[in-house]
Amino acid sequence: MLGFLKNLRKGKTHAAFTFSRPLVLLQSDDWGRVGVRDKEGFELLRAHGIRLGEHPYDLYSMETADDVAALAELLRRHHDSLGRSPCITLNFCTANLDFPRMRRQGLVRIIPLPLSKGLPGTWSRPGLLEAYREGIKQGVLNPGVHGTIHFSELAVSKALVKGGERAELLRTLWKAETPYIFWRMPWVGYE
Repeated sequence: MLGFLKNLRKGKTHAAFTFSRPLVLLQSDDWGRVGVRDKEGFELLRAHGIRLGEHPYDLYSMETADDVAALAELLRRHHDSLGRSPCITLNFCTANLDFPRMRRQGLVRIIPLPLSKGLPGTWSRPGLLEAYREGIKQGVLNPGVHGTIHFSELAVSKALVKGGERAELLRTLWKAETPYIFWRMPWVGYE
């Protein structure tokens, strides 16, 4: 990579990085990742003393089938000079937390639930997986891998073992089927 950057500074280019026309790349992260679980989860967190609405991440939730269908429809309405629709890469988190299994074991460790096995606990997004598949079939959605559960398992495990305020916050969130709210707990890190 350093060689590429040196050549770029000297005005040299590589064919792999040269295009005859301007190119727009569309990508989006965190598809498939659950956040705050709808109104019931929101109210449960508030009932446990967590003030929500101070930051946009307080309202982060998972996309719906309607969201995915609307995105696919928007992309299908546009075309390049050859008639092709644009395609967006959806970088997926491939797993969420298996909240019911974690509760049965006392909320003492992380148990991932692969997205391919469905959504955790009482999370409901009817038709979501089918909407992803339809957009992929239509050629306007391109799946990519962003990571697994989107936080550092080591950092979270250490917080659980240490106990205290961080562990209590995790357990409160997990009881409401919310994995974390990043701005409130940046110590969870990223994968």
